[in-house]
Amino acid sequence: MYDFILGGAASGKTAYIYERLTEDCLADPKKRFILFVPEQNTLRAQQMIAEKSQRGGMLNIDVLSFTLLTYRVFSELGVKKPDILDDMTKSLLLRKAMRLKKNELRLYSKKTDTQGFLDELKQAIAEFCQYDIDTKRLRELREQGVTRRLYDKLSDIAEIYDCFSSLLENGEIIPEELPKLILRLLPKSHFLDGAIVYFDGFTGFTPIQQKILAHVLSAASEVHFALTIPKEELGIGRSR
Repeated sequence: MYDFILGGAASGKTAYIYERLTEDCLADPKKRFILFVPEQNTLRAQQMIAEKSQRGGMLNIDVLSFTLLTYRVFSELGVKKPDILDDMTKSLLLRKAMRLKKNELRLYSKKTDTQGFLDELKQAIAEFCQYDIDTKRLRELREQGVTRRLYDKLSDIAEIYDCFSSLLENGEIIPEELPKLILRLLPKSHFLDGAIVYFDGFTGFTPIQQKILAHVLSAASEVHFALTIPKEELGIGRSR
């Protein structure tokens, strides 16, 4: 079962969820409750749950982001955590890849030494991971009747991305690749089975996150989504 908690900005959706969570988990201490929030909101959410709890905390409530879900599943299945590149190492390897491919680039050969291009490429690769776009897909896109400039741009990015990936040592990944790992592990996990799940604070979901959501919907007993809707579009405060 799933439903939607609808309301305008600052209309009390979060307060409603936290109140309901703390009441329900006290009423049914053997049930697992999970609150998903964006990565940057996890600490604040944990603090708010603790403040509302009569005991200073709830053992059967997990406050998770998609990244924290990955680590929780790693722990459940006894899977070794991958080596995740820090930002500096990622930059160094990406700069090396640009240097190695410089003479093969069609459009960006003169930009490979600039910090601005490095930062833009790091951001692009992060977004490719989040939207499940690999170098094969980039090369497919360039064949779809694009302009010559876009063709060259996609070709250059694919070349650098491939080279960057080849420089990673066995088991190393960038942080944005974690959701791909959990997609392979979730079918073996029972962590979400029968849980009551809430999603709060999200403005949207990437394609990778949507695939994780599909598993959550199939495994959990209840899933509740808090959505911000402009007041003029609201006919009711809550809809199922």
